[in-house]
Amino acid sequence: MEREANRLQGSLDLQHGPLFKAAVFQAEAGDYLLLVAHHLVIDGVSWRILVEDLEQGYTQAQSGQKVEFVPKTHSYRRWSEKLREYGQSSALRLQREYWRKVCEESREKLPGEKRAGGRMEEMKSVRMELGMEQGRALLGEVHRAYGTEINDLLLTALGQAVGAWAKREKMAIYLEGHGREEILSGVDVTRTVGWFTSLYPVILEGAGTGDLGQQLRRTKEMLRRIPHKGTGYGILRYLTELSEAERQELEAGAEITFNYLGHVAGAGGREAGVSSGSSIAGDNGMLSPLNINGIMQGERLGFSFGYDAVRFSTEEIERLAAGYRQKLEALIEDCLGQKERVYTASDLGDLELSEEEIKLLVDREGR
Repeated sequence: MEREANRLQGSLDLQHGPLFKAAVFQAEAGDYLLLVAHHLVIDGVSWRILVEDLEQGYTQAQSGQKVEFVPKTHSYRRWSEKLREYGQSSALRLQREYWRKVCEESREKLPGEKRAGGRMEEMKSVRMELGMEQGRALLGEVHRAYGTEINDLLLTALGQAVGAWAKREKMAIYLEGHGREEILSGVDVTRTVGWFTSLYPVILEGAGTGDLGQQLRRTKEMLRRIPHKGTGYGILRYLTELSEAERQELEAGAEITFNYLGHVAGAGGREAGVSSGSSIAGDNGMLSPLNINGIMQGERLGFSFGYDAVRFSTEEIERLAAGYRQKLEALIEDCLGQKERVYTASDLGDLELSEEEIKLLVDREGR
């Protein structure tokens, strides 16, 4: 099965097609369905849309009902055309100075000698998981203390862990987002299949920059200040008409890519528990020398640390992964131990408020 899956994965042809294949494996334990798609036509959100439709259609067919799907939204072509228009807008150009400053701060490098052209076949990975108790807390209770979202905690702990590991006071990362922000009028892509993923630089604080709660609040506010959750960065860099000097100012030096893929609660189908083959060609270039991907499955949060094995040793990355787990656990414990709700500027609708001004306002209103 793995050998055939590898063949199917490698048979996609971006120039001539096909870009999508399906195969059924019939075995004594039951039937296995393999779906293979080129990344340029599908992202993580799209997989969920597709799998939900398949499960719905399968359930309808099993019960003898007519197979009917939820209506699709606007086409990928329409979205891309509107994106090009937005790329020349004055509203987007106003973001250029923000991104220029972020890129200017993103020159700190990871340990080890930098090299160009690392290939995926030279990448190895280390796995790290949190316990179910911590995963359950991250799905709800932990956010009451500071009005946070899960990425606020994940990135605060990551900054601390990388800072301690790389001995840096701050560190730039590329943060991946779903890219389906509502920035284009008259375009709805909530149920459109395609590759919308955004990628943008973020500066994280390292360890030793304040207590846990204080650093979490600063990370939360930094993330809230990012224009349109980072979608504009790639549009500015690749679609907006800029001079060569202006374009170079938007080149970030980040060497870490981080992507939290979200929560998978589990549905009618289930994972096969067997290999689906290699989804990336070995001679592909690495996106970054360190790629960190996380997903919450049920109540268990797991991370894969993909790393350039020529530049880093397994022991180094295992130390980083262990440090990340320790920082996350400490942060969760700190949040759960916080008895009162602590407000930040974004909670009150004014990103310019200082912590002292927030405290005065909250005390005055008795909140």
